Amino acid sequence: MEIKDNTVIKSTKDNVFTEIEGEATILNTATGTYYGLNETGTAIWKLIQTPVTFKKIIISILSNYKVEKEVCKKEINDLLLDMNKEGMITINNNE
Repeated sequence: MEIKDNTVIKSTKDNVFTEIEGEATILNTATGTYYGLNETGTAIWKLIQTPVTFKKIIISILSNYKVEKEVCKKEINDLLLDMNKEGMITINNNE
């Protein structure tokens, strides 16, 4: 599945987040699943604490990290789909 630019992403309320030296550990209290994120993933996690479009996430990451747009979109798409599968976020296509 490819997430579209206008899709709204938000973390669910069932997550406990901690950050150490730019990296995050998240516990989904509903499932007991732990999720570790690198610096870029942590930046994305912080963005999705309030509803944000996929496009805004991409723009933010592209402006802060050296990465090609298509690589950025694919990797963030894959990360968000994994998080959605784990029940950590909601993805709302608004269509």
